[in-house]
Amino acid sequence: MAIDQGCATSSNWRCNCNRSGRLVSWAYRRKIAILKAENGAWEGKLAFAHEKEAVVSQKRNELEATVQLLSNQATANATAQEIAATTQRVTAVARELASANSALSKALIL
Repeated sequence: MAIDQGCATSSNWRCNCNRSGRLVSWAYRRKIAILKAENGAWEGKLAFAHEKEAVVSQKRNELEATVQLLSNQATANATAQEIAATTQRVTAVARELASANSALSKALIL
């Protein structure tokens, strides 16, 4: 029987260090591939959540501006018709914001 002179674990049996090294290398390559795939999935989910957050931010800004307009109209004694129209817009934007916020929440549930 051939003895691997470079291996401290060898005795009368042929050393399997090279074979086990290949197995470990294969296992590490497989683990790295899995981690890369998981990383890609996380990046996709985070990009999706970032897009949803941008919509929430835009809707929040729009709601704040519309509420400010309503406040200005009330202060300036605008007509009831103008105030009613702006109030309807505030309600619509608030619904849109709630919907966008819900979409963001769902996107963050990873």
